[in-house]
Amino acid sequence: MFASYNCHNFAGGDGSPFLNWKTRHQIIIGIARGLQYLHEESNLRIVHRDIKPSNVMVTLQGDRPVPIVIDFGIAKATNQRLTEKTLFTAFGQFLGTPAYMSPEQAALSNEEVDGRSDIYSLGVLLYELLTGTTPHETEVLRSAAFVEMLRIIREVDPPTPSDRVNTLGERLNE
Repeated sequence: MFASYNCHNFAGGDGSPFLNWKTRHQIIIGIARGLQYLHEESNLRIVHRDIKPSNVMVTLQGDRPVPIVIDFGIAKATNQRLTEKTLFTAFGQFLGTPAYMSPEQAALSNEEVDGRSDIYSLGVLLYELLTGTTPHETEVLRSAAFVEMLRIIREVDPPTPSDRVNTLGERLNE
């Protein structure tokens, strides 16, 4: 069997059934290996800057999930230019998806966003796979003014996964 799914389908956020823990673990390990390759082993040393469920496709090869990181639209090569017409990110430019964005990205400063930001976003994916929701609830971020949304991402500590799970009830025990 060969099928592809968006990683969000596996988090249960769209009403799909939750996956067993082994499968969730395999997905996260696969994404982590892909990011390690991008950050340390590829010639370009790529920082994706927008790791989120819709940018991870999961292909089932037999009964084994194989995650694939896609959509490198805002990615950055850290050790060379990608093309002759490489565009530069302007100071203070907003790039990424707020619910998956690292505090460093939300700072909109001239500090370099590096692979650690992708790892933070991977942590958000893991949080979502464990709890069914992101650390900072999407609805809260969407309803906040732009500056307040950035402040929440930078300064507000989200509930721990165990606290979040305790508030979700029996849904996760399936």
